Formats: sequence, C-alpha cells, structure tokens
Amino acid sequence: MKKRYRSKYIFTLIFACTVIVSGISCLKKVMTQEKAIKAVQSLEEVQRYTIQLRGKNSRPFIKEESHDDKSAEFSVGESLPTHTVLWNRFSINKENGNIFIFDIESGDYISIEKWRGIK
Repeated sequence: MKKRYRSKYIFTLIFACTVIVSGISCLKKVMTQEKAIKAVQSLEEVQRYTIQLRGKNSRPFIKEESHDDKSAEFSVGESLPTHTVLWNRFSINKENGNIFIFDIESGDYISIEKWRGIK
C-alpha cells in the first residue's frame, strides 16, 4: 500500500514539475521576424543610411538572409537598376533583442555597441 502512494506521489510531483517547466518556457518571449526587422530598421545608422539614398536612382533594402528560433540575419543595402550594393549585415538575437553587426576585419559578428566604438 505504501508503494502505491509513493508512486502516485512521484507521478504527481513529476507532472507538476513538467507543467511548471512548460509554463516557464511558454512565458519566454521570442521576438517575431517582423519585430526583428523593425529593430534593425530603427537603428540610427540604418536610418541615416536610408536618408543618404534619397534622391538617388536607388532604393534601400533590408533582406532577411537566414533565421531560426534564436536569431535572424539581415543584409542592408541599396538596390540600383542594374545591381545591388551591400552596406552591412546584421544579426539579432530574438530571445534578448541584442543586435550584432558583421565585422569584415574579424570575419565575425560583433556587438553594435562595440562597432559604434570602432567606427
């Protein structure tokens, strides 16, 4: 009889822990693709870049290069009638909103804050 109650208790405990862990992971906010694009568009540097293109025979673009549950990568540049020009590549962590920029010298993404200090 005691074993029966013990197994019920263990089952109840496991079920409760599963529900709690599932609830916590459900509460974790993950940035949508639309919000990730808006985060890149709202960067001061990207806004200045698009303003520089006004009046020219080109259009600014933000192109999604890749994404998964944790991050998204975007190219920012200008589209001309005959070709496109890449200005910069950005990666955004969709879990915490941190934005990174591709550094051609290191060949890797660095934080936007570090890049702002470099340029």
